[in-house]
Amino acid sequence: MDQRFLGTEEFVEDIRRDLNERPSFVYDISIDEIISEVGLVFNISKDLLYSNTRNRRGAFGRAVVGYLAKELANHPFKDTAAHFKRDPAVISKGIKDLEKRIGEDETIITAINMLRESLAKNRKKYSFS
Repeated sequence: MDQRFLGTEEFVEDIRRDLNERPSFVYDISIDEIISEVGLVFNISKDLLYSNTRNRRGAFGRAVVGYLAKELANHPFKDTAAHFKRDPAVISKGIKDLEKRIGEDETIITAINMLRESLAKNRKKYSFS
């Protein structure tokens, strides 16, 4: 285990992944805007996304929001979790599960790519120097 980070192996791997996947630029997109687009593309109501139930569609939608919020706008998982009043570990796990599904399900890949394109279109970019 890498001694520069304290925590479980899973936590250390999450940190490494975040450091290695830091984008060279991000877009100015709010979590609310991402929620609206995800709801439209996956036909998930805002009520279900914010619901306290453990409904799989709601959890899937929150994971997509967290994934895109991090990737496109560099919103930390904890911000997405706070927005939905969820534990950051739950959002992080949902995103990991989503990443596995993205690698296996062509329908999800297509939808995620469509969301990336629509959310980034005509947005201001901020570069990391």
